[in-house]
Amino acid sequence: MTAIDLPTGTAEVLDIPDRNMPDVFSALIAERRLSRLVATIHGDLWSGNPGLRQRSRLALRKLGFTD
Repeated sequence: MTAIDLPTGTAEVLDIPDRNMPDVFSALIAERRLSRLVATIHGDLWSGNPGLRQRSRLALRKLGFTD
């Protein structure tokens, strides 16, 4: 498998093409980085910025989670 740039935040998740999500998700799990990413996105849900809150909801959905 080729190296994958793993997301570390909301914007990076949203930039991933849908066709790449299964490989990225598997890599996040294999590298034990999924929990850290989800925690970061959850932190964005508490932002005072409504736009960031909305993007974080979209990022969680893109990862297959509810907000």
